[in-house]
Amino acid sequence: MHPDFAAYHRARRRAVLPGRIALVLVAVLLVGAAGWGIVTRPVPVSAAAASVSGDSIGVLAGAPAGGAPAGTVPEPPAADLPVAPAAEPGPAPAPAPGEPRAPLSVAIGVTARGHQAELDLCQWVRMDIGAVAPIVGAHNYCRGDVVLDLLPGDLVALTGTELDGDYQVTGSRDAQAGDDPAAATAGLEADLLLQTCYWGDTGLRLVALRRVDLSLPPTPAP
Repeated sequence: MHPDFAAYHRARRRAVLPGRIALVLVAVLLVGAAGWGIVTRPVPVSAAAASVSGDSIGVLAGAPAGGAPAGTVPEPPAADLPVAPAAEPGPAPAPAPGEPRAPLSVAIGVTARGHQAELDLCQWVRMDIGAVAPIVGAHNYCRGDVVLDLLPGDLVALTGTELDGDYQVTGSRDAQAGDDPAAATAGLEADLLLQTCYWGDTGLRLVALRRVDLSLPPTPAP
């Protein structure tokens, strides 16, 4: 190369070098700006909202960190589940047929002596007709039906016609209207007999009573 041209090229390089440096700096800045633009590019609002919404539901509902799987509804914590109220007890069942019941206590006021005519006046009547013990009777429709309910061990308090006292049921027997009183009551151990008719037929019920002292311990039913 001609020496003059060498000097020219050296001078030109010196003149161009600052411009090239400037261009390099500009290029570096542009590349940096481009990279920053990529990093800081805004996320679409819909995508961001979906991400935040999913995580928030999972956390508020007590799901593990990271949220519940998409399309599922997390179950509430066991402590927040409603507790069913305790069932209230129902009414006590009625006693089954044949089960023991509490003893009855019945009061009877005897107001007459006699037989059929006095019975038809709807009163309790003492009848001395040859049975093993005096008979006190009343029609079933004149409150005599209480005799149908008496069982061994039940108590009966009587007043009137010299029969005042407390008695306990010891047994019973059926008879028919027109039976001989002595034969119908033979074998019954009783201080007193109660009598009434069964409903709907001619049958009679006789209930044997023994006198008791209620100041003493009760006598077990036979």
